[in-house]
Amino acid sequence: MAHRLHAKLHTLYAEAQQLSALPDFDEHAHRLLLGLDFTAADQAELFEMFLQASLPAQNFRRRDFGQPSITLFSDGKVALDFYVWVQSNLAIHSHNFAGAFRLLRGRSYQHSFEFRDAREFAPHIRQGKLETLEHFELLPGRTIKISFGERFIHSVFHLESPSITLCLRTIGSKESLSSYLFPSLEITADVPLRFNVEKKLDILNLLPLTELEGLPAPCDPEELALMYWYAQEDSIAAHVRSFLKAKVEEHPWGPGLVAGVHQHQRYDHSMRALLSGQIT
Repeated sequence: MAHRLHAKLHTLYAEAQQLSALPDFDEHAHRLLLGLDFTAADQAELFEMFLQASLPAQNFRRRDFGQPSITLFSDGKVALDFYVWVQSNLAIHSHNFAGAFRLLRGRSYQHSFEFRDAREFAPHIRQGKLETLEHFELLPGRTIKISFGERFIHSVFHLESPSITLCLRTIGSKESLSSYLFPSLEITADVPLRFNVEKKLDILNLLPLTELEGLPAPCDPEELALMYWYAQEDSIAAHVRSFLKAKVEEHPWGPGLVAGVHQHQRYDHSMRALLSGQIT
């Protein structure tokens, strides 16, 4: 029954609680997840456990990370999360928490990176060299350590649907999150700023082209670069992207940002085509 799996995971979580304040928590989280005896019977009980469990406050909103993500245990300092992946992306990112994750179901492909020689480029953006450290296939049982900040930059593409990962992690700090545009840009924003920019972008997306024409920039330069990057999502209308591109290019850093976004899109397209050939 699902309560057996729940009890097994709670034992693991209770041990993690005693270790969460240690500076090398990522090492301990890796050890705990690697040692978890997760059987075929446990996998069969996962969804029943999710439905029956009394869940704590969740670390992510409905579609922020995973489809869905489930926080099974949390005390405000350390959490045990499950991430169910039906759709995948190649977002390159760092983390504002430490811990480890283990693939429970499916197949995935991981790239890890190093960001070197960084310099300020535009508001919330640094330019440098994003270099691949290693890349490999993840199979069930493979466990990866998550170090804080730039010490662990990666992307994961899920080759089977659904893929499920288990993540033992500290609760994210208030420090900003970084995402990366291959091969040279780092974009950093804290959660309140990201939410503000996304909401303004949603408003822009409601306006037809005729109402956008002649409008001033929808925000100050501190937000404009972020808005242009977020506008690359498929849900944003093409005329909104064009409007923001024109506003971005009014700034000295604008053409470089536009070129960086274009380079990253070519990288994303080529990698997606390559990895999609491995999907079963």
